[in-house]
Amino acid sequence: MIAIAVLFIVLTLVVVVVNTAMAPSRDSLFRVAGIATAEQVVGGSGEAGAVYSFQIVLDLNYAQILFMVQKMDNVTTTPTALYIRGPILPFENTGPLLGALCGAPTIACDTTSVPGMVMGQVVGTIYNGVVLTGVDVRPVIEAWRANPELYYLEILTNGAPTSPGAARAPVCFFSGFP
Repeated sequence: MIAIAVLFIVLTLVVVVVNTAMAPSRDSLFRVAGIATAEQVVGGSGEAGAVYSFQIVLDLNYAQILFMVQKMDNVTTTPTALYIRGPILPFENTGPLLGALCGAPTIACDTTSVPGMVMGQVVGTIYNGVVLTGVDVRPVIEAWRANPELYYLEILTNGAPTSPGAARAPVCFFSGFP
């Protein structure tokens, strides 16, 4: 009976230690998702019929941003750049460039690996619109986590290659601990 009690206590301690060790990794993830449409583009007409869905994982533990953008409906043009913009100030409709996930001036968006999708990863640094060498990705992640409703994804395409782009996507859904 004592052996079973000791075994139970040891197993309880193991569970506590494992959960404590895993907590930073689990809490470091923050996911955002949304739908980008031409109608959401402010300051321009966008690209007629442009509709995209997106999912982005902001990972503080590994200082990385993982992204996936998928064409929907009858979109015929190809994404050339994905920009994170914000924060949107009170009484404003657009925000400054926070970082480029892909496209000029960073690496080109991979539009061929999976037809109809752009997927990628930003690790360590992100272009922030001010310097070409980029900045630490952690402040970008922390800013977006703190107020996800103040940021949006801007999608530029070969049909609308300059800002304000083809489609814009406010964050509709998020999960994790801000």
